[in-house]
Amino acid sequence: MSVTWSQGAGVNRYFADASLPSRETAALKAFARRDPRNWFPVAVNAVVIGVLLAWLYLQLPGHAPKAIIDVALVGVMAFVVVGAVSYLWWELALAGRVRRAVARRARVGALLTSSFGPRALRVTTPEISYEIPYTSIEQVARFGDMLVIKPVNQVVMALPMELVTRQDYELVMSKLERGSTPVGSIPTR
Repeated sequence: MSVTWSQGAGVNRYFADASLPSRETAALKAFARRDPRNWFPVAVNAVVIGVLLAWLYLQLPGHAPKAIIDVALVGVMAFVVVGAVSYLWWELALAGRVRRAVARRARVGALLTSSFGPRALRVTTPEISYEIPYTSIEQVARFGDMLVIKPVNQVVMALPMELVTRQDYELVMSKLERGSTPVGSIPTR
């Protein structure tokens, strides 16, 4: 979808420095950790272990107290191990996806630009240009000196605050509609 662009829109420029990839990675990971949908695998593991424990309990002859304690200990250990493994797997998968995305967008020395028009935000990197209508923005969150924007199409983008002036931030927040859930604070720049 392309939005008619206003000629008078100001352009913010920023040359990516060596700290940008780590800042962007940290912001995107923090944003992903807040999304409840990302915790679905952990919830599935808890349900599976609970069902397994209930089945084991029902298989015990006479439901002896010693056997109940043994099943409880095995269940707690299984939950801890499976929970830790699923969380570590999720963290590694998330880190890999974020690292690949950041490596493409945040090369040191690359010129990044942003322009906040009346109906859309435009961000350009050396490889690609993004145009995000404000009506498609689902969430906005600020993590340190990074602004994370999540449009409806699930492509999450982190912008360094060097590309977002206070007026730009206020414009984005004022344009959020359709039940958006903005999170964050106003930049001090």
